[in-house]
Amino acid sequence: MQIFDVSLPIHNNMMPFYHDPTASIYRVRDMDKGDDANVSEMKMGCHCGTHLDAPVHFVPGAPAVDSLSLDDLIGPALVIEFPDSLDQIHAKDLEEAGIPAGVTRVLFKTRNSKLWERKETTFSKDYVGVEADAARWLIDRGLKVVGHDHLSVCPFHDLLTTHRLFFEARVVVIEGLNLTGIAPGLYQLICMPLNIVGSDGAPCRVALIR
Repeated sequence: MQIFDVSLPIHNNMMPFYHDPTASIYRVRDMDKGDDANVSEMKMGCHCGTHLDAPVHFVPGAPAVDSLSLDDLIGPALVIEFPDSLDQIHAKDLEEAGIPAGVTRVLFKTRNSKLWERKETTFSKDYVGVEADAARWLIDRGLKVVGHDHLSVCPFHDLLTTHRLFFEARVVVIEGLNLTGIAPGLYQLICMPLNIVGSDGAPCRVALIR
């Protein structure tokens, strides 16, 4: 059995999404300064690093993080790898990927993962996202969970449509996966979001088991 941690490390210089808040971590008590213990404080956005989007992120009155079922976030997941030449993910790309019937969790590996391999900290609008036609294709086939290797599943030119399609269909979105070194194929997904009451998102520790 192999266990792969596909979560981004949380640190002070990590990449934020566009104008979203990033992480700030500092010692409020420090043994090197004479305190009796080391105690750190962390401030960060709920959509920082590897995180989960709840439907209420874009749909008023929809489920928040604390009401999502772990049954959806733990189970078989298919990692699909697209070539670096792919600009955005469209329905035709999913058709060509040959996703088997019955798959309900998919994780997309694109050239985005090279950002994490290079330890990039500066946000760029040039990333691969999931276009609306691809979202509809997945919803029509009973998708429950989409994982993506960038901080947003939506392409930068349209940050709303794909999100809203997924959330209106009650599809859970995991963003900020680091799929560097992960081969395409079937894995056991374990995604554990922080249980933040009423929140539109939550940081996650995500593992793949093979």
